[in-house]
Amino acid sequence: MPRLGRDATLPHHRPSASTSPSTQKYPVNYFFYGTLASPDCLARLFGIKTSDVAALRPAICFDGQIRIWADRYRALVDCPGGKVEGHVFAVKSVDEEEALRAYEGSNYEVVRAEVEVDGKRKECLTFRFVGSENDLRKQIA
Repeated sequence: MPRLGRDATLPHHRPSASTSPSTQKYPVNYFFYGTLASPDCLARLFGIKTSDVAALRPAICFDGQIRIWADRYRALVDCPGGKVEGHVFAVKSVDEEEALRAYEGSNYEVVRAEVEVDGKRKECLTFRFVGSENDLRKQIA
């Protein structure tokens, strides 16, 4: 699986045999940086009550930055050395994961990312923009 902030065409950045985190084992942690970081949005997406949404934990994602796509959508892109504030959420099932992928659509891909959450660095998954660089606007700090 691709990794945020790394060019997989370079030999030393090619994915290893590591499978952590795996989308085949649940729960799997996802880093959210936009509308998905809202319990209300997740509740609507999963068809559950907001009170039933598991905790979103504040986190920092490394090697990325947020840009704006289509004048309104947040788009995570590679930026070695960059940091993005957001939240980590534990996805509990394949149904939840499929709902997230459908919500994000074909302009985003799932990639591995390194985050700091609860004072510890760990691997998780996130959505990276895969559209054209020309479609992106300003950078958000």
